[in-house]
Amino acid sequence: MIRLIIDETARILFAPESADISPRQQELLRRLSSKLQGYDDRDILISGHTADYGTPDGRRQLSRERAEAVAGLLFPGGRGGPGRLYIRGRGAEEPVGTDAENRRVEILILD
Repeated sequence: MIRLIIDETARILFAPESADISPRQQELLRRLSSKLQGYDDRDILISGHTADYGTPDGRRQLSRERAEAVAGLLFPGGRGGPGRLYIRGRGAEEPVGTDAENRRVEILILD
């Protein structure tokens, strides 16, 4: 399994309560998209995360919207090959640090 973390270290940040991706961050994701094309035969899981604000259902919905926004930029025409794309909203269930660090998307290239 290969884990790609789209968060502040990669300069892909989400504003609080938002799934919007800035134009600069969109360009970074488009560059990453070309690298992911080499994994058409592998399943990919895109998981969205949030800080610990709001209701659990609201956090899960927002985190799924973040994952969907990233997936839409990475795979605008869908995926070719036998690999499947999975999208999951994890809410605030898996914190990794500060609120800013928790507003992230993780990409897993599965075995």
